[in-house]
Amino acid sequence: MQLQALATDESGLSSEVTDAATWTVSPGLAGSITTGGVFQAFSGQVGDEKIEVAYQGQTASAMTTVEQGAAILTLYPVMVHMVAGEALQLRAVANFFSPGTSPRVEFLRDEVTWTVSSGAVNMSADRDGRLQMQAGIAQPDTLASNPRIDQHGLLLTESGITQSEILKVTGQFHGLTGTSEVIVDPVDTLPFDLVAVPGGSFTMGDDNSGHANEQPAHTVVLDDFEIGRFEVTNSEYVLFLRRALARGHVFYDSEFFMANVGPYRGFPLLSYDDGVPFISFVEDMVVSRQHKDHPVTKLTWFGAAMFCDYYGLRLPTEAEWERVARADQGLEFGTEDGGLTHDLANFAGVEGVDQFSDVAPVGSFPANPLGVHDLAGNVLEFVFDQYAADFYATSPSANPIGPGPAEVAASLFFTTAARGGSTLSQADDCRAARRHAVASSNPNNPDPAAFFAFSRFGFRVAR
Repeated sequence: MQLQALATDESGLSSEVTDAATWTVSPGLAGSITTGGVFQAFSGQVGDEKIEVAYQGQTASAMTTVEQGAAILTLYPVMVHMVAGEALQLRAVANFFSPGTSPRVEFLRDEVTWTVSSGAVNMSADRDGRLQMQAGIAQPDTLASNPRIDQHGLLLTESGITQSEILKVTGQFHGLTGTSEVIVDPVDTLPFDLVAVPGGSFTMGDDNSGHANEQPAHTVVLDDFEIGRFEVTNSEYVLFLRRALARGHVFYDSEFFMANVGPYRGFPLLSYDDGVPFISFVEDMVVSRQHKDHPVTKLTWFGAAMFCDYYGLRLPTEAEWERVARADQGLEFGTEDGGLTHDLANFAGVEGVDQFSDVAPVGSFPANPLGVHDLAGNVLEFVFDQYAADFYATSPSANPIGPGPAEVAASLFFTTAARGGSTLSQADDCRAARRHAVASSNPNNPDPAAFFAFSRFGFRVAR
């Protein structure tokens, strides 16, 4: 870092005296300074340094903090479809590691140098989730979508294209480079079936359930959003893992898939021991054919959130989830008619249509009036919100996201919310208003296995 010394005489004229001044630094543990005012940070050292300059009996000083540079840079979303003519906001996540301090995460936009160029050929998956070259996408020499990205990471494209184009977005920070693949389509071709929910209000909570955490019932106003028609399946999750493994974004050990980048780094995503959740790994990930369409289970909140982030999606909030389950009709259960029978949902017991002793393939039961399946029973669904039992007493009326931060929390110990009940749940736990608290892990046991206290958690996406 080059510093400059300016001296001002009695008449008010200033002149540069950088080379003529005397420079010192203290305590000098994290860096040194040259006679020409160049401060050089020491590799592997961090801390505060006081830089002082003296000239003709006058002195001035400044403080500087030496921090460890970013070690990992990841762009989000990693792989995403967008419609030509629309805008897409990208962001970068930097992981820092400093000796003697806890790792930290920073969410970046303006600090990153952004560029966009023609991308590589897209990859898709076959019926078993194996990657293949995707047919029908020819990358032209000139991009008709005319992509450009501003200094804030906002990607802009133009409409009117007739075939899909693939873009490579690059972000640079602290000498590191992250990339994202953006597929620009003439029309919306997101590889997830989403149900559009128009903005509106509904009554959230239940004053008569006997559960204090559902009180008080209150009016919530939500903006437009979209939610997955089905829970995310094993085959969809395997495809994500394959893509993330190829990029070094996740790794595996004898029992768990672990995140290696971003706010998820160091956290377990999915357990594949004991044959659950029907995903095995030897030299490649394999889903047993009879379980491809079952909801992915035995995963953590981090495993659900990273999947969503990867594709430019997110987990639904508690409020969004409950509004969809109630279907704007105040339904007690998120089923076809608002009631709960074994012909409408997979919950504790086996009778009627529900002949499943465990989780059922997604969409095995009729959709609710909004066209969304499996909102009662099957698997408990993670939502975005951190959980607080008394949150409804102070919840904002517009677009609440829970008591936690708006960004993904990079914290080992916190409690998240889950909704909907599971195949093992009694009727009361499957109600649309029922709130479940899920500890991210045991504070007294940070071993990855502590994150998997219950195997029947799943999720659906939103945007």
